[in-house]
Amino acid sequence: MRRVFLFLVPALLSSISFAQDIPLRWSGEVRMRAEADGRDFLSRSPMNLYTLLRARLGVEARPADNVAAFVQIQDARVFGEERDGTGAFNTISNTKNLDVHQAFIKIEKFLFNELSVKVGRQELVYGNERLVGAVGWSNIGRSFDGGLIRWSNPSMTTDFFLMNTGETNIPPVAAMPAAVKFNRDEGQLFSGIYYSRAITSNHQADVYLFHQLNRKRSVPNTDDLSRYTIGSYAKGTMSRFFYEAEVAYQTGKISVTDVGASMLTGSVGVSLSLSAITSVAVGADLLSGTATGSADSRTFDPPFATGHKFYGFMDYFIAIPSNTYNGGVRDLYLRCTAKPAESVLLNVWIHDFAFAETQFSRKNVGQEIDIIGAWRYAKNLTLEAGITAFIPGEVMQFLYGRDVATWMYVSAQLVF
Repeated sequence: MRRVFLFLVPALLSSISFAQDIPLRWSGEVRMRAEADGRDFLSRSPMNLYTLLRARLGVEARPADNVAAFVQIQDARVFGEERDGTGAFNTISNTKNLDVHQAFIKIEKFLFNELSVKVGRQELVYGNERLVGAVGWSNIGRSFDGGLIRWSNPSMTTDFFLMNTGETNIPPVAAMPAAVKFNRDEGQLFSGIYYSRAITSNHQADVYLFHQLNRKRSVPNTDDLSRYTIGSYAKGTMSRFFYEAEVAYQTGKISVTDVGASMLTGSVGVSLSLSAITSVAVGADLLSGTATGSADSRTFDPPFATGHKFYGFMDYFIAIPSNTYNGGVRDLYLRCTAKPAESVLLNVWIHDFAFAETQFSRKNVGQEIDIIGAWRYAKNLTLEAGITAFIPGEVMQFLYGRDVATWMYVSAQLVF
């Protein structure tokens, strides 16, 4: 049935385009990634092997000037997961993984030339995705349901958005008084303002304010979460040097607990044009943690981050509060980029991780080494491989063991 659907949608949209002369623009992606997973700190145990597949197909229609609709469907799966009705693996069964990743209407030049409105299911990407991102590495990726208003000109952009991240009320089957009686909304909302400005052609500065609200009340008359994140992000280049920095502060409440947390990150690097090594950069991340015995929450919690990009490719620190036992993160890193051939890019990361606050009477977490190579085989096809290792420090040795953990992958990604 899914194959029939995938055939009929393009055919139907193409017929609409022919009948009404609606311009269509197609886009798509097929990505496969095979992984060998030995992140259990047990070097004598075999690695877990699996292959992931993500397929996306999108179409943008422009039925009128300054009006567009975009729909992107997605199938995300693991090779060999198909089962039949009895639960047995079966190559002719049909596991339904198809979903709508994005579907929105966009109106440009709405009332003013600088104003646009986007309503529907959509990705949000801000700054370098340290706080809000689409999590492209994930086999599924992140999208939000809601609306976004943008005011922009050539030198600045301001976004106002409101996203529904958890809905508890559902439409009734029938409009009977008993079915439509009032139920307090215990859902979740994510809202914010994001301002980005090009200071010069080489320097950008952003400021933002985010709010997360969870209206469930585990404690009477108190929302489970009402937290604000305010901060600033900057990046730029000066001759051969480049830099990136971000500072943020969180305040509000987690139920009855006061929040006061901070994040400070920065990196600086230099481009090297006379060597196979094209750049070298050093950086530091400090996400505050909660000291043992503290009555307040001091752990910085990135709202909807793409953590894979920053805290090691082995993904031990994707959910910062829980993965670090509220200890926060201190990450010192070195990154070297090399271009041994015109179509080949090699990145080497070395991380030194520690908790910002002592947990289990320990702070040192360990060191991670990531070696990632990408080969642009064709214009739209990239082949990539990575090998990583984590040398456990006193925290990881206490929790898991003394063996070095390893993980590796190979992937192919075709976009069009």
